[in-house]
Amino acid sequence: MKIYFSASARTKNFCPECLDKIYEKIEELGHVHVTDWMKKVDPDHFYKRTPEDAVKFYKQMVKDIKKADVCVFETSIDSSGVGFSINLALDSGKPVIALYNRHHDSKRKAPYLLQMIHHPKIQVLEYTLENLDETLGDALEMAKDQMDIRFTFFLTPKLVNYLDFIKRERRMARATFIRRLIEGAIKKDKEYLQKKV
Repeated sequence: MKIYFSASARTKNFCPECLDKIYEKIEELGHVHVTDWMKKVDPDHFYKRTPEDAVKFYKQMVKDIKKADVCVFETSIDSSGVGFSINLALDSGKPVIALYNRHHDSKRKAPYLLQMIHHPKIQVLEYTLENLDETLGDALEMAKDQMDIRFTFFLTPKLVNYLDFIKRERRMARATFIRRLIEGAIKKDKEYLQKKV
């Protein structure tokens, strides 16, 4: 799978070995990074970017998230930027793995922002450097099952008009409406349910 891995740049000052081990473990499990910025970033330089550089970084981040199959975030340091990236990934339909560790703070809880996100495609998991292999490996396997399959098909103008009506008047995404129609059909399809495909 193609993996987008990110964290607050400040994590490099807090636990560089955490970032290195997660980055390497993703590769060891046979996955491919869509970006290596986390490996190269210099925290001091990152927070002194020009507005132009910040815009460039944002545009690249959006591209990388959309290119990925799964997004992995190290979230031990509270960061509104990482929270925004997680929401962007979820809005893009990507399974998200949010890892955090207590490191030197045994009383630390899951990051505050993540406690407010209730989404079927996010896993918020505590890890240690000792159990990372198992924690990340299992999480990536679960994320694999959550990946959407994208396909394209043609619709008549009449059907497009109806889907536009659903979006406008019922405030429902067209893809959500189509998914619900299919889910409703599955519940009524006795032959399919008997075969348990």
